[in-house]
Amino acid sequence: MRAAYLPVTGSWATQRTCRAKPDDINRTSTWWMAAELDQAALTFGIGDPTLLTDIPKTYDFWLKQMVDHRYGEVWDELPLPDYTPRLPKIHLWKNGFHTAEHALVGYIATSAIRSEPVTLYYAFKDCTLPPNVRPYYYDGRVISHAETPLPDMPGSASRR
Repeated sequence: MRAAYLPVTGSWATQRTCRAKPDDINRTSTWWMAAELDQAALTFGIGDPTLLTDIPKTYDFWLKQMVDHRYGEVWDELPLPDYTPRLPKIHLWKNGFHTAEHALVGYIATSAIRSEPVTLYYAFKDCTLPPNVRPYYYDGRVISHAETPLPDMPGSASRR
C-alpha cells in the first residue's frame, strides 16, 4: 500500500507504469482502487495502527475530490493533476458495491480502531436473529437488538 500512496495529493495511485524507474506510477485516481486501498489500510490498521497514517488524507481526498457534490455518487476516475473527472460516472459495481462498501468498512473499522460500538441494521427472514450474525467480514458480537416492523415487507423485520 505504501507504494500506491501519493503524498503530494493525499490520494492513491492506480498502478505502476511500464517505465524503468520503480517510482513511476500512474497518478490517476480511480474510485474502486481508492475504495479498496482505504478499506485495506483500515482493516489492517485495526491490528497495526502504523498503517493508518495516510487514512485521514486519503479520506479527505475522497470526500473533496472523488465525490460529485452536485449530482451525488463518486467520479469514476480523476486524472491528476487537474482532477478533470472522466465520464461516464456510472459503473455496474459502483454504488451498489464499492462505494457502499467503502462507507460501511470505514464506519466499522474506524469504530473498531476507536473501541466504539457500531449500530447496524439487518432484515432477517422470519424476524429471527441468527446466532452467527457478524458485522460484514469482521468479528463482533451483538450487545443489543430491537425489532422494527417493515410494513412493506410482510414476514420481515429490521434488527439492529
